[in-house]
Amino acid sequence: MEKDLANRDEGYADRLANFVYKLRFEDIPPQALHRAKLCVLDTLGIILGAVSFNHSRHLISYVRSLSHKEQATVLGFKLKTSVQEAAFATGSLAELLELQDGGWRGNHPSSVVIPAALALGEAHGISGREFLTAVVAGYDVANRICGAIHPSHQMRGFTPTSTGGTFGAAAAAGKILGFDKELHVNCLGIAGFLLPISLNETLWKGCSIKLIHAGQAAKTGIESALLAREGFTGWEHILGSQSPDSLGFCNITATNPDFTKITEGLGKDFTIQGGYFKAYPCCRLTHGAIDAVLRILDQAPIQAPRIRKIHVNTFSLAFKKVGQNYTTPGSSLFECQFSLPYVVASTVLNTRFGIEQLSESAIADHAIHDLASLVTVSENPLFSNSFPKTRSTEIELVLDSGESMRHRVDFTKGDPEWPLTEDELLMKFKTLTSYTITQELIERAVTEIMHLEQLSNIRELVRSLTEGLISNERLSLSGDERH
Repeated sequence: MEKDLANRDEGYADRLANFVYKLRFEDIPPQALHRAKLCVLDTLGIILGAVSFNHSRHLISYVRSLSHKEQATVLGFKLKTSVQEAAFATGSLAELLELQDGGWRGNHPSSVVIPAALALGEAHGISGREFLTAVVAGYDVANRICGAIHPSHQMRGFTPTSTGGTFGAAAAAGKILGFDKELHVNCLGIAGFLLPISLNETLWKGCSIKLIHAGQAAKTGIESALLAREGFTGWEHILGSQSPDSLGFCNITATNPDFTKITEGLGKDFTIQGGYFKAYPCCRLTHGAIDAVLRILDQAPIQAPRIRKIHVNTFSLAFKKVGQNYTTPGSSLFECQFSLPYVVASTVLNTRFGIEQLSESAIADHAIHDLASLVTVSENPLFSNSFPKTRSTEIELVLDSGESMRHRVDFTKGDPEWPLTEDELLMKFKTLTSYTITQELIERAVTEIMHLEQLSNIRELVRSLTEGLISNERLSLSGDERH
């Protein structure tokens, strides 16, 4: 190696590298392992659910043109490709439905770390225990880095899923490849040099390319590990430091990064336990409004023609990014997912918000957009001040009689304070996968995922998720080709 690890000051990349290198399956608490299984279950279900959308076919058409290698599987399609492209495809599919897990750090590690670990793990035939260990390590690295730069990183226009997520994918890949500490340091350094600087305005503007940022991060994480294995080196202080002169990743992409978030409880507190699971297939900034609407409708059924106004009071980020996005019957799937007015109107009309509310026929329904035009959104400074500790949102429905119905939520369904139950997560998985694989394979996959530590080879799970694919034409879930 070009540098002697013992002769340099230990930085944040060194500490993370040491953690990943030393982490053993036996070191991970049972609660964290169980949570990791649920994250895998959730993510694989989302990937298979995304197959019903035409955008997934465009993605696969592109991936087919890239590689003739047959190293790893793209779930939901009868396609084997290179490890890098399999991670790229499945990571992108994991983003399509906006159903991926996340946390207070603004990132979604599942759609980056799990696709990278699954593709590389399949190619190398690793055990379920090795796979789980890599996933836990990858989540920790991604979450800790994103925690240090949140929320200013996102407010400055970056997408932490792709930036911080690349570090997590690289850590998982290095773990699977059996790196020593030196190789892990170089792997993280290379990841910081290559990672995609995806601009999050692309998300808010409803462009379909947004789903690629997770796939690109998963692919780049693997490439970083493969380059490190070939002897390429990366900057050991890639993450930066408390010095005002530092030009590390955290310093240049965030305002006053909190580096204590990287090392606090490292090796003892596993961050995979502190996230949320999504209940609705849309931007997380809209979820509080959905929950508030559903609480109002639980109290009394309301006919849409009686509604004269819907007002949403929310925090600054939601107001600025999704509050002013109005839609038309010609809008894209992605524009609707990032439109607070559309999501609120659709929830009022359907008393739910699932993937059916993003079908071509749903988006083409003038009634949703007409009702959405009655939605006004404003920022509540108190809600803004408490974000991201809370995601407070208040909904007010004004009826033709002058009667007003209102409800406020401070946490959204799926948050640790209001978690999805394990039964709800199982139902989510079974519902999403029902469009793609048979009931027998669904049950087999659930059993294997929830007993991953017993699998001698992760390829067994991949086979369960790819054998006997069924027609997925039952829903016309395509979105607008213009985007």
